[in-house]
Amino acid sequence: MLTYNIWFSAEKMRERMEALGQIVEDLQPDILVFQEVTRENLAILEEQTWFSRYRLIPSGVKMQEKPRHFVIILIVYAVEKWFIHPFVNSPRMRKLVVAQTRSAVSPGLEFVVAGTHLVHAEENTIQREQQLKESLKILSPYENVCVMGDMNIEDKVDGDIVLPSPWIDAWLSLPGNTDSNGLTYDRSKTPFAPLLKRTVNATTYKARLDRVLCKLSDFKVKEMRVVGEKLAKSGIRPSDHFGVFTVTELSLPSDGSLAHGRTRSRVPDEISMLTYNIWRSPEKMRERIVALGQIVDDLEPDILVFQEVTLENLVVLKEQRWFARYRLIPPDVTVQGTISLEIILIMYPAVQKWYISRFGILHESENLLLQKLRILFLRRFSL
Repeated sequence: MLTYNIWFSAEKMRERMEALGQIVEDLQPDILVFQEVTRENLAILEEQTWFSRYRLIPSGVKMQEKPRHFVIILIVYAVEKWFIHPFVNSPRMRKLVVAQTRSAVSPGLEFVVAGTHLVHAEENTIQREQQLKESLKILSPYENVCVMGDMNIEDKVDGDIVLPSPWIDAWLSLPGNTDSNGLTYDRSKTPFAPLLKRTVNATTYKARLDRVLCKLSDFKVKEMRVVGEKLAKSGIRPSDHFGVFTVTELSLPSDGSLAHGRTRSRVPDEISMLTYNIWRSPEKMRERIVALGQIVDDLEPDILVFQEVTLENLVVLKEQRWFARYRLIPPDVTVQGTISLEIILIMYPAVQKWYISRFGILHESENLLLQKLRILFLRRFSL
């Protein structure tokens, strides 16, 4: 998971969003939570190839007229339900965005992620405290949930944050982590300092404004790091904030049981698959492959298996937005002349193993080179 206040400013917006996109490409998070999103910076993010791998929550956010910036969640998994909770008595229309999904590592488990942007420090700390309490009250019924974002919490202003059990500050839950080594805002490191309005401690101001708070029954925090501190290749940082990257993993007793007497699902509740011989002929190739793409968009299969794939029709497939949601197996597709091959496209984030088994020579045909059929396996199954 990656949370990032991407800064609503128009200052070098395109360069900053491209730098942010590079971080996403490098980390490949399953879940993104962005704050200070505007219609303008969202449009630039949508142009990038990685964006189409994710589902956008809220789906109609681009149609909103107010507020001028907002919070979004981008998630690779299917979302079972999502909702927005407007905070009570919030003059700046601050909200909590919540998405319910299933864990990829154990699809029988629900995992809930929430994003928010609490009122900033120049306003009443009591209002910020109330928004945090409101968030935890709404999210506490869930067994596995993390809320993250720019919470604008400052130790000097707000004091120590005491969370109700079993909620944890994910950063502080890891050995060696402290408030001082988890800073997500450092005025001395930002090239945008002259544009920022804060006057108090204008050159030395630093804080751990961005946080990840979790209540986990079946997971534990494995790894966290602050990202975006270093300059991108273009010599720019994505924002005046840094981002926070978090990795969670299953935390199960030795018997494999889950909390509250639940049992771990050995297989997903449901897997959808589509197999299709897409025909290697150049006859109306583009129109046919575009029509195939519409079928994929309508069905949204978890796994696609295509036969008679050529370099030419694969290029047309890759042009379509849905293609980036999948991982291509084999990743280094090469084919010569009129020979076609089989590919697998799979939506799940990790493929444990793949290989190609080559059948023996079958026959010669029309003086062509002897051909071998290729079958791809993701993993072995005991039948």
